[in-house]
Parts: sequence; C-alpha cells; structure tokens
Amino acid sequence: MQSCDQDEEDLEDKKESVKFLLAMVRDAYRLKLIFPEVSELLETHKSVETWIDRASIAIRSRIALTEIKTLLETGDDLPVDLSDYIEKLRARASQAEEWIEHFSEEVPCPVPLPMADTAPAQNTLLRWMARMRDSLVEGKHSDLHVFASEGSRIPVDIDIVKLLQVELDGRNWTMKARKWIPSLSENAAKCKQGKLEELRDHLEKASGLRDKLVLPPDVRNEWVLEGEKEIFSIVQAADDWFEKVRLSFFEVSLCCRVSHKYILTLRLPGPPVPDLFGLG
Repeated sequence: MQSCDQDEEDLEDKKESVKFLLAMVRDAYRLKLIFPEVSELLETHKSVETWIDRASIAIRSRIALTEIKTLLETGDDLPVDLSDYIEKLRARASQAEEWIEHFSEEVPCPVPLPMADTAPAQNTLLRWMARMRDSLVEGKHSDLHVFASEGSRIPVDIDIVKLLQVELDGRNWTMKARKWIPSLSENAAKCKQGKLEELRDHLEKASGLRDKLVLPPDVRNEWVLEGEKEIFSIVQAADDWFEKVRLSFFEVSLCCRVSHKYILTLRLPGPPVPDLFGLG
C-alpha cells in the first residue's frame, strides 16, 4: 500500500504545469527546433488543449456522466497537472454516482449495469424502467418524484434521471387514459366516450414520451404505456369504421338514397365507442 502511494506521489511530481508546457511549446516554435522529442511535446500540448477545452465545457454546462468519467480517466493519464479541473469534474461525478446509488436502493437495478451504450445495458435500462413503473403502481409516486427533482438539480446528464421522469409522465398519461378504458378503470360505469381527436392527441403524447427515451429506436419501441394499446385499438376501429362508411355511402348512393335504418347498421363495434363527431 505504501509503495502504491509512493508511486502516485512520484507520478504527480513528474507532471508539469500547463503554463510550463505552454512555455516549452512557445520556445520550440521560436527556436524552430526539429527533434522527435519536440514532435512529441507538440502532440502532448495539443492533447492537453483539447482536454482542457472539453473539461471547461463540462464544468460550465451539463454533459453525460459517462463523458465526465472518460475525461477523468484521460486527464489522469496526461503528463500535466490538471488537478484544478479534475477535482471539479470528480465532484460532479461523485454527486451523480451518489444519486444513482441512493435511487438503486429505492428501485433496485435488475442486474449490475453493463458497460454503457451496449445492448445488455440498454435492455437493463428498459427493465429498470419496468421496476420504476411497478413502484409507481405500488403508490411510491411522491418518493420517486423527489428523486427526479433531486436528480434534475445535479449539473450532470444522468440517463436514469431522464428515464425516471419519462415514467412519471407516463403514469400521468395512463391515469388520464383510464377514463376511456373500462378494463383499466376502477369504476367502469364512470368511463366515458372520448372525442376521436382527443384520443389521437393522447396517442401523440405517448409517442412524444417515447421519443424522450435515451435508448436506441429498436429498444425504445419496446416501451409501451399501460392503456396505449387499448387507445390505439379504439382509434384504429374508428378509422376502419369511417372507411367502411365512406365506401358504403359511395356504393349505395350510386343507385338509391341511404336509409336511416341502413346507417344504424354501420355503428362502430365494441365498447367504448369514441365520440366521433365531438357531440359527447
């Protein structure tokens, strides 16, 4: 242990300041030095400048936790003292990791999360969202809302915070959808007809929530809200009915007038029936 600490101290001693590196680069240009060591020096200076630019952006604004971790790993390997930047980045990363740890205690991750941006990781995030939804069904909306609020105040983009917020919004979406779906309503007798355009708009909102998922399209499409399939079926049935009416009126009107009795045979099948013309 002492040997390891000594090695770290020796490494820090060997690191030069950014100002010293810049001075050496200026001298090299001024003296027009052409040596392999000078080329290496210039390359190092370029890498440091690039790193500092990116680290400065990370400190001033919000970037992903994975990118901050990459910056920390890269910064530790550079032969320059970047401690001022690294300390600030490490503080942000610690905040984010602490939030994730506490949230995992409330809603456990299904399996240890694999490396980011891999298929197993993305599928795990989807299963984690399912557990968030289960927690909401169990009545933990207030607790999860607090987690979302706290996570949004951390100056780091955390994927889990974004996914949690989508699930919270999705819960509100489902609660509104239930008033149109007897099978999901606690009191089916109180279910009412929804205007067709209102149902379409609700489906659009579900699609908008899906687009917010920080997941690839193929994984994202597996995420479906409770009640979304039922609303889609109602709208699809209404569209089919309109097409049937359009074709029937066209065919019948070619030879005779359309009777009221015939119109009644074109009722939209299956409850709940949307208020097609907004007269509900």
